Amino acid sequence: YQARQLELTAALDSQLQQQATLEAQSPQEKLRHRQAELSGLRPVRQQLSKLALLFQQNQQRLEQQRLEFTTRQKQLTEVETQLDAVRQQYKQQKAHLTDVEKTLELEKRIVSLEAERARLQTDAPCPLCGSMQHPAIEQYQAVKPSETEQRVAQLRTQTEELHTKGTELRARSESLKEQQQRLQQLERLRIAAQ
Repeated sequence: YQARQLELTAALDSQLQQQATLEAQSPQEKLRHRQAELSGLRPVRQQLSKLALLFQQNQQRLEQQRLEFTTRQKQLTEVETQLDAVRQQYKQQKAHLTDVEKTLELEKRIVSLEAERARLQTDAPCPLCGSMQHPAIEQYQAVKPSETEQRVAQLRTQTEELHTKGTELRARSESLKEQQQRLQQLERLRIAAQ
């Protein structure tokens, strides 16, 4: 029994000597102080973890908004190109309509002078200008304003359709521009907040 006790006492002394050596290398007080410091930093680490997650979410949102901005920019470019094309078509259609309307007015005037034309006789002087030749009698009699009126109506319809399409494209363009401005403003605010 005493041998066992001596053996255990020797082991205890050895352990105490090792503890003293370790404590000399890194005193327990320093370790306790470091443990207290690290425990005090736990809320900061937790906050950093939360902030890292928020940062990652914000980065994803920012990337999504940049992608959306690029997509909207492409859409805006396409819409403005279409709008320019429709405006050009509208100008051409409007000019053509004006020309056909003038032709219609002339045809109506020619038709309204039908009574005067009826009095014109071949080889007889014209009561208006005195000319003996009336080369356009047959042409004037062939004028039918109803065909030109139909053309005018058709052109007006086409012109109105182009006008409506242009208005819709302009509204879409304005909407896309406003969305772009909002996205740019959000990005500026996020950059300023960082």
